[in-house]
Amino acid sequence: MKNSYLISFTIVAVAILGFILAGKKTEAPMEKTGLAEEEQGLTGLGNANFTDGKYNLDTSSSKILWEGEYLTGLKENGTVMLKSGEITVENGLITEGSFVIDMNTIESIPHKDRLVSHLKNDDFFSVDIYPTATFVFKSMAPTSEAGASEGRFVIAGDLTVRGITKPISFMSTLSGDEGAMSANASFAINRADWEIKYNSPTFFGDLGEKIIRDAVSIGLDLKADKVIE
Repeated sequence: MKNSYLISFTIVAVAILGFILAGKKTEAPMEKTGLAEEEQGLTGLGNANFTDGKYNLDTSSSKILWEGEYLTGLKENGTVMLKSGEITVENGLITEGSFVIDMNTIESIPHKDRLVSHLKNDDFFSVDIYPTATFVFKSMAPTSEAGASEGRFVIAGDLTVRGITKPISFMSTLSGDEGAMSANASFAINRADWEIKYNSPTFFGDLGEKIIRDAVSIGLDLKADKVIE
């Protein structure tokens, strides 16, 4: 296949937030401070003035960006949309959250028909069989005492793609006010963890310049609005 067939990946949103580094090789490190978690200022989302309650993801203004790279350095990038998402805040902290990613919305920038079709077939995401991916929030922890005061937290959860569930973690900056919140993140995942094997150096060793790196860069820009009850 030609170089225009480069891997994409979402996550994570998962939001969500997922979005979500996979496995030991891509785990987001927590800054060492020598403080116990309860001493690290984990009493709220930084300087943001969030109120307790439920928040629904604004799917029209939230986006996931992906970027993949060949061994030669050639890159492909694009987007994927979120279908739904919700977050629960209690005592100023996220306690629950889940996000659904619409795999049928995978797009390349600029648009390339053959690339998008390839990403949707069985070489990559098998979208006909697995039309959605999900991220389920598990926990959050401050990157450091100073990080917590600025809204920087490590988010951990389970990412399910192609029916395979793996734990991931990533650093996210959280901000907002009483009626809304936003999350931004930039991290990487290892596609081999979800058995996305096409031209992967983990599964094939004689592909030369056709090798597509397993690490996929993910960017999250998520926005959620408080549910008025």
